[in-house]
Amino acid sequence: MPLKKLETLVHFLGLRPDRRAKQIIAVLFDCSAAMLALWVAASLPANHVVWPDLRNIGLYALSPLIFLPIFVRYGLYRAVFRYSGAATIKTLLVALGLHLLLFVPLMLLSWSYVGLTHPRTAAFIYAILFPALVVLSRFTVRFALTSSNRRAPVKLMIYGAGQAGIQTADALERSLVYRVVGFLDDDPRKVGQVINNRRVYDMADLDSLVNLQALDEILIAMPSLARRKQLSLLAELKQWPIKARILPSMDDLTSGLVTFSNTRKVNSIDLLSRAPIVPEHGLMKAAVEGRTLLVTGAAGTIGSEICRQALEFRPSRLVLVDHSEFGLYQIAAELTELAGSRQIDLVIKPVLGSVRHYKRMRSIIAEARPHTIFHAAAYKHVPLVEQHPSEGLDANAFGTLNVARAAIELQVPSFVLVSTDKAVYPHSIMGASKRLAEMVVQALADDPAPQFDGNIEIIRKSTHLSIVRFGNVLDSSGSVIPLFRQQIASGKAVTITHPDVTRYFMTIAEASQLVIQSSVMTSGGDIFVLKMGDPVRIQDLARRMIELSGNTIRDEKNPGGDVAIEYIGLRRGEKLHEELFHGPDVSGTEHSHILSTREPFPRWADLSIDMQTLAVHLGRDDVDAIRAELTRLVGYRSLPDRSLAGERAGPPERPDSPRTPPFQAILRQRETGAD
Repeated sequence: MPLKKLETLVHFLGLRPDRRAKQIIAVLFDCSAAMLALWVAASLPANHVVWPDLRNIGLYALSPLIFLPIFVRYGLYRAVFRYSGAATIKTLLVALGLHLLLFVPLMLLSWSYVGLTHPRTAAFIYAILFPALVVLSRFTVRFALTSSNRRAPVKLMIYGAGQAGIQTADALERSLVYRVVGFLDDDPRKVGQVINNRRVYDMADLDSLVNLQALDEILIAMPSLARRKQLSLLAELKQWPIKARILPSMDDLTSGLVTFSNTRKVNSIDLLSRAPIVPEHGLMKAAVEGRTLLVTGAAGTIGSEICRQALEFRPSRLVLVDHSEFGLYQIAAELTELAGSRQIDLVIKPVLGSVRHYKRMRSIIAEARPHTIFHAAAYKHVPLVEQHPSEGLDANAFGTLNVARAAIELQVPSFVLVSTDKAVYPHSIMGASKRLAEMVVQALADDPAPQFDGNIEIIRKSTHLSIVRFGNVLDSSGSVIPLFRQQIASGKAVTITHPDVTRYFMTIAEASQLVIQSSVMTSGGDIFVLKMGDPVRIQDLARRMIELSGNTIRDEKNPGGDVAIEYIGLRRGEKLHEELFHGPDVSGTEHSHILSTREPFPRWADLSIDMQTLAVHLGRDDVDAIRAELTRLVGYRSLPDRSLAGERAGPPERPDSPRTPPFQAILRQRETGAD
């Protein structure tokens, strides 16, 4: 019965052809092959059909009793037929040889004893026929499975006729999916050469090659090529309707397992429109070496990266605080392994706790006695916090107050709040709660002896409090990058809120290094911001990700492209453009790429009363009162839902004029001294 019909029958009967079922089928086939080989071996020399009877039935049973244990011992029924190769066939022949060595002498004795004619000839026929049937079955199944999924091969050219390109071509030669047409190279000494029957062409020939060869893809196989040159080459190849991908590393090449599924995942650094910012080694060392550091939100994207970056500069102790049990376990295990591999001697202490509980935070900080607290715990997802404003305000604003208060009362030398550019002229509850958190830190930093909850005890503050304000962090849990990557990988449309929406971007490493360095640059109350270059249009970011992943954009100009871009509208609380400062009062710092600003804030004596009022609204879960109070305190202005699923969905809005000078204009004013 043909393999396809057999599979259809199995499915029709309600059986799943899982691995166990396939193994049983293979055993039954081998037993049938042995029966057939014995019957033919007995009948051919006698010139008539010799049916099994009482004299020789034992021999028919003996054959499987011998070969089945051998086949199982050699793992022949664990082998995947689809991928059976030379090694599998070699193992199969060894097992068959061992079976024949044991069975054929018994076969000769048995058939000579019962008087069968020509027992030696019969034994010879069996020794040829049974192995042939077993080997042929494996090849038949492999051919059927591979041919059923075979398509026209992808015509591929490899850019780079060096060692990496040649090894890649040799590896792909064994693939049924790709056919290497030739090489491309910009080295005139290589152009025109023939390497393993593949010609080396110049880039000038590509136009004709695309048309004549019906070329499908180009693989850039030059891992040593500078990243900027690789990206420039990808941009140059965009003028042709073909895919282009970048090979990962030489390690992947030498493994001999190079396929397009192994090509490099789009690196977040590739998406920056600027060079990554390098930290000042002296600042990092001064902030970390030999010190006890406490990180809240240690299981989150930023908190965990702060821990990784700090570990490299050998702190004496890392105290990891988070309310996620599993996340805390994961980061503690990772850091312990990392410290061991680096031979760094430090104490790593994971502590379960929520920043929403002041007494718990005070207890943790009192026991840890840290030199610096990096407060990264927060709810950051704009739409979710918009749906749960009480939760967001409690965690972001009151959580910050709880940790900062405990730090001041326990005389912790340094406290750093991780904030966001969404706190500037906030249009969302998340942004408003973070702006309120900033104001709390600013007010406490300015007050030499802040009072809490009407406590008449005067605390002479020795804690330096500062703030770090981020743009969007590439590849963080709330970033669009993981979403875009998932959508591109699955072939779905990449969803963007608005064609004009822009954001400032920084890498996870840059964000974490900024936090650490700022802890030794502050005199108290500073807001630190990284020079992130110009804001990036999310549409451009999506297009670049699609192209860097080796796909083409599907639109009106290219209806046959791989991935489309779909606009879904701005959701409630989302702005077209983010701003980094409330005003132009910006100054430089010890790091050439880190800026500092001071912004207006209320006195702690006044703000503490407002916080108490908010706490009452929070206790009642009075969302309308919370929104009204945030509007009064931080200038919160709610934006309606303009997504396609929103009640007031409509045409996209044009960008508003920024209320403060653009980031680059502020930098130019500061550098030239202009007003």
